[in-house]
Amino acid sequence: MLCASKNDAVVKFTLPENNQTIVASKYQLYLPTEQQLIDEINKEIKNRNE
Repeated sequence: MLCASKNDAVVKFTLPENNQTIVASKYQLYLPTEQQLIDEINKEIKNRNE
């Protein structure tokens, strides 16, 4: 989930009710480009398939 600011209500209704582990892996002051997001997702998919 990408958020510009913290909003507990959005988190509560967006994530599954039984999700007990919610962590943030990175905080960034800018949004990545569309291509950077695509590259990162592809990298994660590749890493999971290895």
